[in-house]
Amino acid sequence: MRSHLRSIQVCNGQFDKPRLEVAFDTDAKLGVASRMKLFDMSTANKISALVFHVARPGIGNLAKAGDGYRYVPVPMQLAD
Repeated sequence: MRSHLRSIQVCNGQFDKPRLEVAFDTDAKLGVASRMKLFDMSTANKISALVFHVARPGIGNLAKAGDGYRYVPVPMQLAD
């Protein structure tokens, strides 16, 4: 059962390497911990995500992929 839509602002490399520390995190260690918690919760509970700064449709899901995650965009559906 899908719950709520989560908003995630990441750069593409953070899905593959969620422990990557980035300059725009005010507190790098807290940023990594928060990202891991959000990604784990999203995959475990099948919560869709609204993702910014990706070159694909911004609504999708996360899936575990090795030590990281994979973003799976929801196909766009155009109205007739």
